[in-house]
Amino acid sequence: IPGVDWRLVTYGTYRPSDLRSLLAEVDFCVYIGDSESQGIAQFACWSMNVPTFVFSSNECIEIKLNTEIINLNANQYSPAPYLSTSTGSQWTELVDLISLINLDLEQSFSPRMWVIENASPIASAKEYIRILRE
Repeated sequence: IPGVDWRLVTYGTYRPSDLRSLLAEVDFCVYIGDSESQGIAQFACWSMNVPTFVFSSNECIEIKLNTEIINLNANQYSPAPYLSTSTGSQWTELVDLISLINLDLEQSFSPRMWVIENASPIASAKEYIRILRE
């Protein structure tokens, strides 16, 4: 995609402090993993107010990222179980991803607020108490 400076980060191959530094510099994250059971990588993005654009398709596709070719397999499981309209969006075609990148991201997404309202320790404790009372 012309005009976009891509950086490939493979989950688990970096120090948490390096990821925080990188997330402080970026406008969005493109997630191309096969599945994400707990969404830890995505929650890291959202907690830094970085929306995630998640590849999700029933077909296999191949994309070229700088000089590297990445084969994306069809998703058998959800690649983003906690993704919401506040935290990002799914995409299946490159044109969809380009459309997402061209949005006014600050107006379109609020991932940090979603984390505070839905996944912070306080929000989690309130939900736990609500469940116990049922």
